[in-house]
Amino acid sequence: MSSNLYNSALNTFDIYHKHFILRTFGKERYNTKTGSILGMLTIIAIIIFSGIFLMDLFMRKNVQVLFNKNTIQIPEIDLTNVPLMFFVGDRSGKKIPSEGIYNIQVKLLNYQLDEKKINRQFSSIDIDFELCNSQKHSTAFGDKIIYLQTTGFYCILPGKQNKILHGNIGDFQNGFRMLRFYVNRCNPETEKCKEDKEINFYLSDFIFQLNLFSNSIDHYNYESPNLFKEDTGVLTMSYALQKSYYYNLGQVYYETDYGLIFEDKTTKNFFVFDSQTFDLNLPGSTYNTSILTKYAIGFVTMKCSENISFYYRSYGKAQTVLANIGGMVKAVMIICKLIFDFFTRKMIMFELSNNFFKISNCTGDKKEDFQKLIMKYNNRNPTEIKNFTNNYNINNNKENNKLLVINEQAKLNAER
Repeated sequence: MSSNLYNSALNTFDIYHKHFILRTFGKERYNTKTGSILGMLTIIAIIIFSGIFLMDLFMRKNVQVLFNKNTIQIPEIDLTNVPLMFFVGDRSGKKIPSEGIYNIQVKLLNYQLDEKKINRQFSSIDIDFELCNSQKHSTAFGDKIIYLQTTGFYCILPGKQNKILHGNIGDFQNGFRMLRFYVNRCNPETEKCKEDKEINFYLSDFIFQLNLFSNSIDHYNYESPNLFKEDTGVLTMSYALQKSYYYNLGQVYYETDYGLIFEDKTTKNFFVFDSQTFDLNLPGSTYNTSILTKYAIGFVTMKCSENISFYYRSYGKAQTVLANIGGMVKAVMIICKLIFDFFTRKMIMFELSNNFFKISNCTGDKKEDFQKLIMKYNNRNPTEIKNFTNNYNINNNKENNKLLVINEQAKLNAER
């Protein structure tokens, strides 16, 4: 026992061993027509599936997108080159005349701490706007304005003034900026106003419509994941309740890897409309004593969302597709080999019997003795042996074959 273990362990170090090759019928492998047909079908299937994989690769259909949100980084959204439109009208969509009834202010509000990081500082910048004109503003708005209803709308022209939103409301440590629309009742101290009855008639129930040109995300758009989108908000207002609407805009970093083999990344920074919330306040409350809010009926504030969205989009690489094809080929071949191995064993046994054995004409008891002998050495059941002897009673009589013949005592003797 110990000697066998010693020899077995010693043999593992023989790197110069010789492999023996057993040839059957002058060949190193046993071929069958069934195996050849199955092999051809396997190759055709592999070609078809490989073509599907490669087609998806070059048509860039195999896309993966990873998503993450970051609350640590400070958001910043640039609306400088973004066109904005707004409208004040009644419920039927008819514009309410502004003269002597209401006025609108648009301001960029900036809150931050002083240089010593102790006292809070506030500043505001007035944003200019004018009545929309589809012909006049087509250059600034592009072709988008042609398809929009512009009658009675006011336009904030892009590129004219700095409109960068920054930070989160209440974060005075890092500072924050927001864009706010004030819808104010006519101020009798500075303006010539109409009678209160007429003002109340128009402002008892009206709408403030805001058209924002933002983006939508399309992960399957190969050229650009961000697509132009118009977000329209119809906001109800009344002089009896002061409403504050908040447009939360989400900053998006979208990174795409276009590389077919190696990485080829591009990053886009844009914003999307995230959500909308609103608050209610009673006119004349302590909250409304400032100059900016004393006569305000409603506010519409555009600010940054707390979260920054990060997307990473990647397309399938050539090496991944080749690995998938290789795995598929291996799996198909293993399955076919397991299925066909059983039939190959049967077929090679019968063919070997045809070439190396001759079954002499024997009948009756002698034939039964032969069947028992074959069953003893091949572990076959009687039915299989009976079929075998019936089918192979007459065999090839080649001169060079070594034949085994059953004699009277049912023993196998070799003959030339």
